[in-house]
Formats: sequence, structure tokens, C-alpha cells
Amino acid sequence: MLRTIILAGLAALCLGLAPARAATYSFSYTDTTGGGDDYSGLLTVNGGLVTGISGTSAQYGTISGLLPAGTSFGGGTPSDNVFSASAPFLTQGGIWFTTQVMPVGLYTAFGDFFSVTSQGGSSVGTFTATLVPGPGPEPVPAPGALAVLLAGVAGLGLARGAAAERRLRTAR
Repeated sequence: MLRTIILAGLAALCLGLAPARAATYSFSYTDTTGGGDDYSGLLTVNGGLVTGISGTSAQYGTISGLLPAGTSFGGGTPSDNVFSASAPFLTQGGIWFTTQVMPVGLYTAFGDFFSVTSQGGSSVGTFTATLVPGPGPEPVPAPGALAVLLAGVAGLGLARGAAAERRLRTAR
């Protein structure tokens, strides 16, 4: 019995330490309306959500950061930061990010890709994303890892306490 509890605790400990890895995708949005509203860079994706962005905009300079899910300008659909590893990649909620000049959103609707700025400008274009090979960014802790770790340690403590109590009873 004690051996089973100890093995279960060790298994829980090992599972709790297994990190989930974020993936990095190279992306490009090209304005097909001739306005030059082009973007390219890297997306960090973890568990189907964009968690980071960097890159450049042909018109607005450096892409400096991802805005949180729920961001919306002008009454449009709020962003959801959802990303799929295959086309169309983005949802109707899409992603909003900051540039040197203003916030910009990229999303898909009705089979097309769109760019929209916080100032109301927009364009139609093409969007591509390619997984960047390699280990990606630093590991991101798996959800619930701490809870599993604590459950394993608690199980080990209970097992040790029960064994000590049995030894005391036998010694009396």
C-alpha cells in the first residue's frame, strides 16, 4: 500500500513538472488593395492562443505588443487572440496589437483577411503563417502543475505519517 502511494506521488510530481511549450510562427499580412498596409513578424502561440507578437508594419513601424483578448475599436467584434495551426489561422475576433503609430487588428471573415486600425482605416489582404522550427520560447508551466505537485507531496506526507503511526502502534 505504501509503495503504491509513493509511486503515485512520484508520478504526480513528474507530471506536474512537465512543461507545455509555446510555438513560434512567422506571419505575413499583405494588403491586396494597393494601400501598402503590410505586416510581418513572429507570433507566440500557446494552447491555441496568441500570447505574444513582434514584427514590423510597412506604414506604422515596429509592432510592439499584443493587446488583450476583448479589445475592440469602433464597435467591431472584440479580439479573441485565437490561432489555428492551419488556414485560416485567425478567427473573426482576430488579434489586436500596438504599433509605433496606432493599434491595428488582423482578422478573417467571409473567407477574406482584413486589417483595421483604431482610426477606422481598413484593407483586404492575404495572411500566411509558418511554424518556426526549433524548441521555441522558454517552457510555459502546464496548467495545474502546481496543484498536481502539491497533491503528490501531500500524498507522500500522508503515506509517511500513516507508516509512522503503524510503527508506533506495533511498538506499544
